[in-house]
Amino acid sequence: MQITTDKEKILKALSQAGRFTSSRVGATAGLQGVLFINNKEGLHAYSTNLSTFFHTILRSDTGEEARFLVDPHKVTEFVALLNEGDVTLIVEKDRILISQKKTKGTFSLLPNTDFPTPPLTEGRGRR
Repeated sequence: MQITTDKEKILKALSQAGRFTSSRVGATAGLQGVLFINNKEGLHAYSTNLSTFFHTILRSDTGEEARFLVDPHKVTEFVALLNEGDVTLIVEKDRILISQKKTKGTFSLLPNTDFPTPPLTEGRGRR
């Protein structure tokens, strides 16, 4: 699956979401990563340290369903090196390819089943 979004927006989302991940050595992969869910609303980014949850929505060019968990620190460092403009995310079974023109980076995905489901917000009916 392929998703295209703005470099500055995904960089900001990753930087902010990374502040809400757990840096404890014994923490599960779900608490150390940022969960992305793509749907018709856009590309959602979630993170948590179990005390607080972070959520934001980015523009994406596809409404195709996808769910993947990345290490925010490695991905943030790579995305920061890219030029302004759109970035393409190609999600495969166990890895993600992030590219912009001729620059490409491949990162392993974390198991997204470890990510705790965020609480429902009263009155909004979504996660």
